[in-house]
Amino acid sequence: FMSSPNAEVAVFAFGSTSLSTLEQDFSTDRAATAATLNRLASDPGRGSTNLYGAFLTSLELLTTRARSDTAVTVSSNTLVILTDGVHETGDADSLRERSVTRLESEAMNRDLRLSTFAIPVVGGGNEYDQGVVCALASARENCISADPDSIEQTFRQIGARLQRVAESDFLMAVCSPLEGSRRSLTITAQ
Repeated sequence: FMSSPNAEVAVFAFGSTSLSTLEQDFSTDRAATAATLNRLASDPGRGSTNLYGAFLTSLELLTTRARSDTAVTVSSNTLVILTDGVHETGDADSLRERSVTRLESEAMNRDLRLSTFAIPVVGGGNEYDQGVVCALASARENCISADPDSIEQTFRQIGARLQRVAESDFLMAVCSPLEGSRRSLTITAQ
């Protein structure tokens, strides 16, 4: 999932509001990320699911980090939310509206280059409304249902898509003091 050595990853584990925590701040350390995810694999659970609160908090972490970099970046900012698809705490309607509104607002900011993926995990008896969960994805194709056995493959698919985007981005800046009667410049990028 993290094929670029400069890609930073943060891990936010959520459940009930009081038990939701930033488990790993943004880091390029792959071993630390793997250790965090392995530790969470044996997490006993965090109570009721605050899906929208977690989405808003994660989006805030991501956008704050993206805006804190002073260097010019051409990377994308991606939020992947893995959920059982059920919001169980707080005012679901109000929080859902705030989440969708915030996503739409951030998506309009082209400098942020935000994409969100919503991965509702199906199976295990969880009932969820796919439309509700998919509203948290920045594009229809970014809502990918997975069963517990296919989560790893789903993350690989997302990683491959993000890699293709990263490899297609480039920034070219040219400052040429063209003088005289010939004022044209041709640049070719391959």
